[in-house]
Amino acid sequence: MKRKLFAIAAVVLLCLAFQAVAMAQLSGGSTPGAAPTVYTGATHIYYNGTVTYFKFVAPDTGKYAMYSSSISADSYGYLYDSMGFQITFDDDAGEGLNFRIENNLISGSTYYIGVRNYSGTNTNTCYLNIEEIPNNTLGISLEASGLSILYGDDDVIYIIGTTTDADWNNVTVSASINGITDSAAVAGGNGMFILNWDIDVLDIADGAYSSITVSAYDGIDTSTAVYTGTLTVDRTYPVITAGNISISGASGTGGTFRSGDTVAAIWDNTSSGDNNPDISAATVDFSAFGGEAATAMSNASGIWTAAHTIANGSIDGTNLNITVTASDNAGNETITADTANSAADNQPPVIDAGSASISGASGNDGIFILGDTLIASWDNSSPGAGNEDIEWVEFDFSALGGSPGTPAVESGGVWTASIDVTPGTANGQGIGIAVTAGDDAGNTATTAVLNTADVDSMVPTVSLADNEPDNIIRQNDRIVITAVFSEPMEEAPKVSITSTEGINAFVMTGMGGGTEWIFRWIVPVLNGYVEATVSGNDAAGNPYMGSESLGYFADSTPPIVKGAEDGGVYASEVSPSFNEGAAFLNDRPFESGDVITEPGDYILRVRDTAGNIAIVNFSIARQVVSVGTGGINREIADVSIEESLKGRELVAHIDDSGIYGDPVYFSHDGELLIDIREYHGYSFLNGLFAEMSLRMLEELRERTVVIKLITEKASYYVPAGAIDTKGISARMGVESSGIMVRIGIRDTHWSRIAMADATAGREGYVIVNDPIDFEVSFRYMKKTIVVGSFIEHTTKIIQLPGSEDGYIFTSAAVLEPDGGLNFAPTVIISDDRGCRAVIENFTNSSYFIIRLGSF
Repeated sequence: MKRKLFAIAAVVLLCLAFQAVAMAQLSGGSTPGAAPTVYTGATHIYYNGTVTYFKFVAPDTGKYAMYSSSISADSYGYLYDSMGFQITFDDDAGEGLNFRIENNLISGSTYYIGVRNYSGTNTNTCYLNIEEIPNNTLGISLEASGLSILYGDDDVIYIIGTTTDADWNNVTVSASINGITDSAAVAGGNGMFILNWDIDVLDIADGAYSSITVSAYDGIDTSTAVYTGTLTVDRTYPVITAGNISISGASGTGGTFRSGDTVAAIWDNTSSGDNNPDISAATVDFSAFGGEAATAMSNASGIWTAAHTIANGSIDGTNLNITVTASDNAGNETITADTANSAADNQPPVIDAGSASISGASGNDGIFILGDTLIASWDNSSPGAGNEDIEWVEFDFSALGGSPGTPAVESGGVWTASIDVTPGTANGQGIGIAVTAGDDAGNTATTAVLNTADVDSMVPTVSLADNEPDNIIRQNDRIVITAVFSEPMEEAPKVSITSTEGINAFVMTGMGGGTEWIFRWIVPVLNGYVEATVSGNDAAGNPYMGSESLGYFADSTPPIVKGAEDGGVYASEVSPSFNEGAAFLNDRPFESGDVITEPGDYILRVRDTAGNIAIVNFSIARQVVSVGTGGINREIADVSIEESLKGRELVAHIDDSGIYGDPVYFSHDGELLIDIREYHGYSFLNGLFAEMSLRMLEELRERTVVIKLITEKASYYVPAGAIDTKGISARMGVESSGIMVRIGIRDTHWSRIAMADATAGREGYVIVNDPIDFEVSFRYMKKTIVVGSFIEHTTKIIQLPGSEDGYIFTSAAVLEPDGGLNFAPTVIISDDRGCRAVIENFTNSSYFIIRLGSF
């Protein structure tokens, strides 16, 4: 009847709609009370610029749509209740600029629809459409549709889904499996349902169930859903027979499982065994043997296996069995125990420290020494360990050089064994003797005796070492002898020193402790072979049976130097000789018997292999040439300086050869020029230099004279005023009249060249010249003060090989005392005299020309 009423109402509304379309435009009211009535369908309306009202009475309860169409302008819509209170509004939810309002309305209730222009006050027309939105029908859906699921005997089949019912009526859902129906009630609207079948309780038969239809009914409509999957029920349990279960692995007496044995469990499910086709998993219960209650088994072609290793514990019994549990694919499970009735004993013997002891020591403080017999005992009587099933006992004497399994003898529950302490048996403290006992099941226990033995049966040895690299010694050498013994000593050991020259032996007592002792010896006057020997006893009282010695060659006599006496001054050549060792003359190697001819001061040091040193200081007198005598300056045109220098000493030294030929220096035009290029054939080893009195230098300073020393290798321009003479007399400790000033050039000492080469190698430089030392010094007798810096610039010029092009990236460098190289401002010039490096600075040192790049 309800559907028929809906149909009749639809026909009436349709007629009214056609009637409204045919009618003229309907004008709305300016207030809800003046609003004309409109009906479902489309009404051609006329509305004002302000809100124009239309009345509508809902024919049914449900959801309605109210919207404008065919507008001539932008419309705006409102929905009011019967009291004129606004429910909702809309602007452009419809097509284009049309409004659309959707809202639930109650049957028979009055509502007002307001329409106006979105903006402006002009009047317009449109169609006002009112439609009832139909309700959804009853629906049903299932979850997990299309799956094939396997169920076992203890399982429950669940079918889960949801229903939708727009009428909000209560829904009943039902389905049948194996002729057994289950139903569920769902509240109106949207709801979830669960249907279930307990396979065991409902006695669902084995089989496959597919295309299960689930129906929903709300009292009006019916909806169905088909479960397209297959539900398979398997209620057949696996078969496990005790005859197909076996265990193995017992190694104890009479087939008893004991500690360390592995219980191997096997279940035969092959075609010749239980032959279950669908076993998915199997476990073993090893709890009777101290294992897990559910140990997983592995399958290999129908043979299922698992294993358990027995640990020490508290099992000691018989009639022990395992249990096998097997599950099939459906989850059906069968449990069966084997019938082997095995025996197990995993309780090892108890050996406590208080029941074991050792005896027989006769050495110091209870130490076992040579000749002692060590007796080991284990008391297993009732006052002792009290084990009831001990079959055998052994002692491990391997730490004493004996057998690791020495059998013990039992008497009154006490087990004993012994070993004699012989040389080499053992040496140390806390040596443990282990005892091992076995019970009647074959379980064993081993423990070390806690009241361990201190044993010293080793032959003591010693190793001697000292700080002498070549064992050649001399008087006052400090020798440190280290003695390392193979074991701690009873008291401080002794070192005896004896000499082949009949010196009485004396003894030194060591300092230290334990195995390492130190002997410190300051060597007296000794010559010849000397021997040091050590002796002592070990801490246990065993006599020290070994010895070791160190041999030395003593030499306390320094080398003998002949041909030159210490403090001697010689007018001509000197030829020193020495009987042994190596010599250095002014820090350069010197051979015995070499001739020295150059005037100067010398220090000869001779060192023998023992380190004895002989030192001889001597001098060779210099020749003196006086400026202004003998016509030396006869070629000088301007004699103003020459006249002032008459009678002053000025000496030029050229290697070892003295002064030769006509004048090698002269003065003119504010310069004191010392040109010794004609002696370029002589060695540059000991230097080319000039020497003048301090008084002469002071006069040159007053006249601002530049002193120029010119050689083949290098030249030296030193303004006399650059040499600071202030306070020099006080520093030298003598009157100024006795002080000489020395200006010279020489080859750099080989040791400094080696330092520079090492630095250049590290930093990637290349030294391109023979390094030159520029020297200025004040001298009096053997005392010398070297001038390291000046108060004015000095100029050094070093002759270079090749052309200027080869030195475009070249600089001079000064060698510092620590071996570092500091760059000095350098100019490279080239003319008819060749290529030269010109350095102007305030310092003196060894100068190296270094190429900064690789060419």
